[in-house]
This record gives sequence, C-alpha cells and structure tokens, in this order.
Amino acid sequence: MSYPRFCQQAIRESLKDTPITIVIGARQTGKSTLVSSFSKSTFTFDDWATLHSAKADPEGFIQQALKNPWPVILDEIQHAPELFLSIKKAVDQNRQPGIFLLTGSANLLNWDQLPDSLAGRVEYINLYPLSLAEVIGHQTNWIDNLFKSDASNVFSPFSMALSLDQVEQMITKGGYPEAFRRDQLSRREAWYTSYVKTLIERDILTLDTVESLLSVHQLMTHLALSTGSLLNFTNLALKLQISLPTVRKYVHLLELLCLCYRLQPWHKNLGKRLIKTPKIYFNDTGILQHLVHLNPDTQRGILMENFIFNELQKQINWSQTKPQLYFWRTSNGREIDFILEDKQGRIVGIEVKASATVTSSDFSHLKALQQDIPEQFLTGYVVYKGDKLLTFGQHLYAVPVTWLF
Repeated sequence: MSYPRFCQQAIRESLKDTPITIVIGARQTGKSTLVSSFSKSTFTFDDWATLHSAKADPEGFIQQALKNPWPVILDEIQHAPELFLSIKKAVDQNRQPGIFLLTGSANLLNWDQLPDSLAGRVEYINLYPLSLAEVIGHQTNWIDNLFKSDASNVFSPFSMALSLDQVEQMITKGGYPEAFRRDQLSRREAWYTSYVKTLIERDILTLDTVESLLSVHQLMTHLALSTGSLLNFTNLALKLQISLPTVRKYVHLLELLCLCYRLQPWHKNLGKRLIKTPKIYFNDTGILQHLVHLNPDTQRGILMENFIFNELQKQINWSQTKPQLYFWRTSNGREIDFILEDKQGRIVGIEVKASATVTSSDFSHLKALQQDIPEQFLTGYVVYKGDKLLTFGQHLYAVPVTWLF
C-alpha cells in the first residue's frame, strides 16, 4: 500500500522555478518512491557501478546524465559528493529550472564535507517518516489556522472522526512506511534491527570516520533515554567513557542522518536562544521504542511528547505559515513543551499530557508565558487524550490529540 506524501506539491513548485531541488530525509522514509513520479531519468548511488562511474569522472557523468529528460534524478547523492562541483558548473552554464532532482539521506545543509555551496541554485525539501495525516489520506492545515483563528475554527470536522486507537497505533508503529505496514511486533522489531545496523555499519561511515561503532550504538541508546530532556554532552561523555569532542561529533553525525533533532529554547532575546541548552528528540517513535524498549503502557508521556514533536515538524513542513518550533524553559523551572513562533513574532504554546483528564494546574506555565508576553501570545493548548475541546481561561484550551490531524 502506498501513501500520499504532502510535500509532493512543494517539490512540484520548486521544479518550476529552481534549477536544483534536493529532498532530504532519513533512509527508508520513501524519498526514492516519491521522486520517481517526477522523472524516469534516475541514477542511484546505492548501485556500486553507478557510484564508481560518478566518482571516477564527475564532470563526464553529469554531462552524460543531462542528455536524459529533465529533471535528472540523482538518488542518495551523499555517497557521491564529488558531483556537486560538476552539478554547480552545469547549472551555471544553463540556468534553467527543474534540471536536477536530488535525494539525500543526510542533511546536506549541515555537512561540512560538501565541496561547494549551491546557494541561490537549490531548494531543500524535507521528507519525514509518515505523518498520521498521510496515513489516513487527509491533509490538514491546522498549523496555519492556529495563527489566524480562535480554537473553535482551528480544527477540521474530519478530525473529530478519528479514534484514539488510530493515534496509539501510529505512536506504537512509527512512521517508517515499511515498519508501519507490519502488524506483528516481532516483524517490526526485525525491520528496526536491520535498519539501525545499516545506519551504524554503513551510512554513518559515509559521512565521516568513526573510532568506535559500538560507541555510536550506545550513544543512540543514551540519546533515546534522554528524549525530551536537555542535551548534556558532558554526561554522555562520562557514561560512554569517550571524549567530549567525540560525543559532539557522533551526535552531529546522527543529526546529519536525520535520526534525531535538537530543539532550541525560545527566549525573548534572540541572541540568548543560541547559547541556551537544547533538547533532543528522535525522528520517529517506532525507532525510539526499538532503541530502549519503551513500553507504551508505562511510558506514555515520553512517547506522546516525541510523537507530537514529530507531527509538528511534519505539518510545519507543508504549512504556509512555516513557524519556527522551540520549547520554553525558565531558570525557576517553568517549562512549556513546544512553542510555535511565526514571522511576526506571534506565539502559540503547546503542552502535552498523556492522560484523558486535564485540570487548571496543567495550564500554569502557559498562563505564566501569557502574562510575560501578552502582546505576542496568541493561544495556549494542552493536548490530551480526552474527547472534548475545553476552555481554561482566555485563549487557553485543552484539545484532544485526535483533533490535530
């Protein structure tokens, strides 16, 4: 079974006015399948013969590839960084839109081994694991509505038809298409075991040298245990008994592979956002459970928080507003799980509660932020597992998790 991918329209629009479009996402999120609908001129660097040809004669390879109908698809481009200079040269010689459509299982924007910048010639589009909206085939725009409507108009009537079981199933299975198709836990575990093995033993070595693959695996486990917590490199180095620079390097490599993400803190002072400690989240709840064997029945909070983080990322990806995603934390312990800030500086706060009940105390931190920035604060939500939209003060609402899709 195939699923609609809602970033497809963004790719289509990019090909109309941009010479190079690059679709970035973790391995096995469906990049190759997605881009294949745009062209039959495909060269994949998972194929050894194609890869060696590209490395041996980058310019000749690109010139030959351009004889095919455009866009020319170069799949898993991170395996052949030697091509980027030739791609840039070809585009500069013939500045037309829709020449190249590239995919990468590495975040090329942050990869310091790229030989040259493609600035002004490229658009990057993220492909995350499946969202629940893509699984059910119903694209929503509630992220945009958050910034232009009150709560009663934000959520689609379709959302109310979803069940909590559908959300729980998504959290348990995760959004990798192949894993999601497997109903048996043992078969999903087999898939995730193979997936992690490939990431560690092959893909990470494509990006940089690694002194100990075992340490990388242990680091992944410790990061999974720290999901939703502040990222403490010093503690990780002590636990793994490796140097601080090595820990920083390995975390960076896992981020390059789109396996995990840092969430930066929000602060009124823009400069202070850059020096505060970030949190860490994984790109998918399925792989998170696999790494540390989280039990959905006893560790609902961690899984639901990571799930909401993932869904916010995905829905921001196809929204028009494109708000920035942060968390909020003060020195006296006040904390809000997620902050959305649009280009006008308007703020929406989101707290996550893995319970079917909600009380006034669950809004205490949202109220504190509302009082702190009354001119910026639009709305605050506590996402919970109940079935009713409830008001808890001016612009403060409890919203069912099933209504977010």
